[in-house]
Amino acid sequence: MRKESILTNRKIYKRNRLMEILRCSNQNLSRFDLKKMSGYSMSSILELSREMIEEGLIYEEECEDSRVGRKPAWLKINPDGGYYVGLEFNAQYMNTVVMNLVGTILYKETRETADGVSSHRVKPEQILEQIQDMLEIAQQNAPDRGRIIGIGMGIPGYVDSEKGYSYGYSRIPGWKDIMIRDLVQESTGIPCYIQNNVSVMTLAYKWLNYNGNSNDFVFLSIRTGIRMVTLSNNRLVTGKGGFAGEIGHVRISNGGRICSCGRYGCLNSEISDPSLLNIIKEGFQVHHYQRIYELAGENEDNVKIEHYVQAVLEGDEESVKLMKVVAGTLGRALALVVNILAPSEVVLSGKQFEIGEVFLDEIRNAVKEEVIAQNFRNLRIKKSEFGGEIGAIGAACMVMEEYFSYQDMEV
Repeated sequence: MRKESILTNRKIYKRNRLMEILRCSNQNLSRFDLKKMSGYSMSSILELSREMIEEGLIYEEECEDSRVGRKPAWLKINPDGGYYVGLEFNAQYMNTVVMNLVGTILYKETRETADGVSSHRVKPEQILEQIQDMLEIAQQNAPDRGRIIGIGMGIPGYVDSEKGYSYGYSRIPGWKDIMIRDLVQESTGIPCYIQNNVSVMTLAYKWLNYNGNSNDFVFLSIRTGIRMVTLSNNRLVTGKGGFAGEIGHVRISNGGRICSCGRYGCLNSEISDPSLLNIIKEGFQVHHYQRIYELAGENEDNVKIEHYVQAVLEGDEESVKLMKVVAGTLGRALALVVNILAPSEVVLSGKQFEIGEVFLDEIRNAVKEEVIAQNFRNLRIKKSEFGGEIGAIGAACMVMEEYFSYQDMEV
């Protein structure tokens, strides 16, 4: 590596470290504070802060404290110093957001994937066209398009984040072998980063809920499938090839439904959203789940998870019974995770969890019955605080993490 490259990397490393200190601090910080917290010399702090102000990344704010002597100037991240665009999709919905440097969502959009065309008939070209269209609209809604730092994408199924490659997604059979990162970078001229869509959801929690500093938690999403992501020592655990966390393909006792992977009895085939809807529709044939049928307008083709959730909240006996079965099944699967990883927190994301505490309590009880006391003690199991756009938000956070990363830089 040439000397100039080494010096440039060192400067970027220092800049990114200062950005993280400023981003993660809950207090006003001066240049002197940054010197103490970073260990850099004052001359380095003065040079770096000057350059960061010139770049528009930070700004000075006058100290308004009543104190004797010279008042310090606080350094703060400039919200409009840059913008992150995030996109995420699955077989049902595609979401985009625009986020500023301090994590405020400035714009968001949700559409049905491929405008509601059946996922088994949709062509890759339709998905790619929608991605391009929604990204273009998102860029137009950034306050300054020229200050967009990057585009993050949460891609369903199996991806290679280093190569920017999507291997495939079982819910959309035509979506295979797509060099998605290169396609987006070529069409937009903006750096693009990709990762599995549930993995990026975890980044939304890491940066916007835990302020970039969380020792360990498990994030589990239930939508068209079920996937789990672990964050340990403040880093995603993706495993070899990025395929860790496929809890949806854990086979459970008494499970006999066929899964998208071709096997029977996977967790995906028992309690994912599509599987739950199939169970409900089968019930319609023998006159069960009549309250859900009524909420769907007495048309089984219209039934949605939201109708099931509403029926449970209304106290419909059959719906509550089904909810308890789901909670028991999920709780037993989570118990395996808790006994192996001993996380401090489990975050659950998906429309089913809109049922709230009555569902979470059933899950907690099922977990408690299966894990050792030491692992259950102080364990928090809660539902996600984000809505359906959590994947797009996490994809935007991925850009922030990648662009301002310093921990893995060679200096």
